[in-house]
Amino acid sequence: MSITDVLVEDPDAMTAAEDPHPEQSKLRHWIGVVAPPLAVAALVIGAWYFGTYVLLDAQRRFLLPPPDAVVTNAIFDGESFREIMTATWNTARVAAVGLVIASALGIGIAVAMSQARWTRDRTSRPMRAAGAIPK
Repeated sequence: MSITDVLVEDPDAMTAAEDPHPEQSKLRHWIGVVAPPLAVAALVIGAWYFGTYVLLDAQRRFLLPPPDAVVTNAIFDGESFREIMTATWNTARVAAVGLVIASALGIGIAVAMSQARWTRDRTSRPMRAAGAIPK
């Protein structure tokens, strides 16, 4: 039996035998998974603070408020949070209606094109021009 047979039959056989400290491996894995996004988030927030307090004058900070002010005024203030959630709900409703309309039109046109050749012939050129059908 060769090493490739062992790997094909049981891919974890060699890794379990080679890794004397599986707990450290799991910890390293989680650090490798969690640390990069946290580092990017820290860099983005740091750049945000830098832009707010270093690049902007005090009179122009309304253009880019600091992150803590955004969280305080947008989430912890009940009236602002209610207004944001109302706007989010309205946006979601409009997007859902648009999705339903686009799906109904798309499926209807696709069924019509698959059932009748004259429909396919008359609609395929305008749809190709619009980029809706690949060549």
